[in-house]
Order: sequence, then structure tokens, then C-alpha cells
Amino acid sequence: MDKVDSSLCAYEALADRTHAFTFSQGSREAVQAFAYQIEQLQLNRQWYGKGQLYLLVDARGAVSLPVRYLFEILSDYNREYPDLEPPRLTLAYLRSPDMVILDSYHMMAELLSPPLTIQFFIEEDHAKRWLAEAK
Repeated sequence: MDKVDSSLCAYEALADRTHAFTFSQGSREAVQAFAYQIEQLQLNRQWYGKGQLYLLVDARGAVSLPVRYLFEILSDYNREYPDLEPPRLTLAYLRSPDMVILDSYHMMAELLSPPLTIQFFIEEDHAKRWLAEAK
């Protein structure tokens, strides 16, 4: 699964352990499409047992994306199971300049188990550089 085009959320494998998701709609259905793609990564053995994964989430075209719901989905799909260790996630979130970033987004991410490391960006180059430096 190197690339999946979807009208709600497209997926592309960028590099080893780096996955990009591009939202075209800011809806719960788009987050559910994101969840489906994570499930496919799990089924293809590209999620569990990897130690650390890097996600680039491009929501510039989805200003009203429900971020809290996105975190809930990540928590649901990135949990520990017998014999399956969830990866630690580093997530660069590309946002529209019109999107308001709440402090609670960072707190929610830190409360996930395992915690999610997240940064919000407006410029794609900065987001990709941050992910590369996190490796």
C-alpha cells in the first residue's frame, strides 16, 4: 500500500516509517477514511512492532477537520494488544492559517497512550524538515 487516492483522505508512503495523509474534507467521514487507511497499514504489517512512526497530516484543505475526533481515532487504532506493541507517533499537522490551534490539542496528544508528539505547521517544508529532524 504505497498510495491510496480517496475523495476524503488520500494516503501516501513517503519513506521508511513515514506516512502522509491528505484530507480534502473537514468531516468525521474524512477521519473515518483516515482510520480505514491506518487499519490497512496494520493489516499489511506496517504499523505494529515498528517502534516509531512519522505521520504528515495535511489538513490545509479541510479547515473544519475535527481534531479531537482525529486524536480519538489515533488512540483507538494505536493501542496495545497481546503480542502487538503500538508505535510511538510523531505527527506534523499541516493546517490552514485560518485554523485556530487550541492548547488543549497538545494536552490531548500527550494524554494518549503511548503519547503522541505533535507540531502544527502552515508551511509544508517546515513540517517535513521537523519530521526529518525527529528521526
